[in-house]
Amino acid sequence: MINPEIERRLREDTKQVPCIQALQLELLSAADGYVEMSAVNNPAWNAPRPGVHGGILAFIADCVAWYAIATRVGPDVPMVTTDLDIRYLGPCLSDRVRCVGRVVKFGRTLNPVTVELSDHEKVAAVAQVCYMRLDATPR
Repeated sequence: MINPEIERRLREDTKQVPCIQALQLELLSAADGYVEMSAVNNPAWNAPRPGVHGGILAFIADCVAWYAIATRVGPDVPMVTTDLDIRYLGPCLSDRVRCVGRVVKFGRTLNPVTVELSDHEKVAAVAQVCYMRLDATPR
């Protein structure tokens, strides 16, 4: 279960952040350390062949990972991506990219997340993203 105030603020966040608006990233459901989201497949972002460009899928995975962590810490905790690894398994051709993010471990500083990006029911890519919480790092 997620704190209702955090969920409200995360939903609000998807309507205010310009890069999230560009993706039309929508929060479908949220739980502690878990989010289901979807993003638009804008034809302007296609690869040389039809399908979402891999760089855009990596961008989506990075955003989804942030939201998964924010389900616990809230949207005001400053965080930065430390690394992102993505494996492309097939083209993503549907009009929306379905995304599931799960926090592997809530750490004091580092928070690894797995993200699955799907084209309807077929997995198009899987990613591992790690974020560093800046509120917990020594200055």
